[in-house]
Amino acid sequence: EKHIPVVEVKDNTVTVTINPYVPEISYVLELTPKNIELPFGETEQLTVTKYEYIEESGVVADVGDDITEQCSWIINNDKIQVSDKGVLSSTEDNINGTIQATCEILPFGQLYTNIISVNVLPKNTYRLLIYPQELILEKDYTVPIECRYYSTINGVETYEVCTDTCIWEYDNSILKIENGNITALKSNIANTTITATYEGLTDTI
Repeated sequence: EKHIPVVEVKDNTVTVTINPYVPEISYVLELTPKNIELPFGETEQLTVTKYEYIEESGVVADVGDDITEQCSWIINNDKIQVSDKGVLSSTEDNINGTIQATCEILPFGQLYTNIISVNVLPKNTYRLLIYPQELILEKDYTVPIECRYYSTINGVETYEVCTDTCIWEYDNSILKIENGNITALKSNIANTTITATYEGLTDTI
């Protein structure tokens, strides 16, 4: 350890005092969270924490100070934004980028955080489909029919079968839809349409 001697001369007496060792302290900045999957249309709070760092031993303090609102931001995608309070948002879906924060810490000057990655997920989409998409039926012939409600949430597509809960529209003098089946009541009908409606969406075959 390094000690700083203090020499004092008084009445022809030399007194040497060894002051306690004072380690050299710097600071490190940490930006969290580090890897973000951001659903489009939502926000995420970023935090910059300043920790004391003892250079000689490499020890970083366990508890730091929140300096988020003192920082400026380095972002490599102009569709990704961070507010003065550290709130992350995006004006476009299905993009990615990196973010770094920086802050002037006296007397050390400009210090920088770690770099974090941001992946903005695709926007949620919904669609309705009737299966099959084309039917050729003879009189009294019955085949299965199904209506599916597809939803893509955070880039993952799933579907639910809504055959019994959707609203069907068709010429009931020609066709009958019941219990997931469709039956032709007449023959020699050139074309007719079937429409399903569910959750504000429609599909027609």
